[in-house]
Amino acid sequence: MRAEMEAILKETFRDLALKLRYERKITQHKMAEALVMSERSYEDIECGRSACGALTICLLLIECEDANKILADLRVEFEKVHSSAEVSV
Repeated sequence: MRAEMEAILKETFRDLALKLRYERKITQHKMAEALVMSERSYEDIECGRSACGALTICLLLIECEDANKILADLRVEFEKVHSSAEVSV
């Protein structure tokens, strides 16, 4: 169950990072600077090699206009995973 939730979290914030970068028409280097991380670390997030840490998640949420919607959608997805785990037991 935890692994599924972590995968959802990873994909959600990878997608958000890409969306914000493309909307702002900035390079990976500039996005990495905005997120206070190395360009390599940011590149790893975009490519799906790494997940965002807590600080990066917070910074992404601060930068986006629909943070409440993103969190609400995450809640729904997490509840689905949790519910399916309860049924399986």
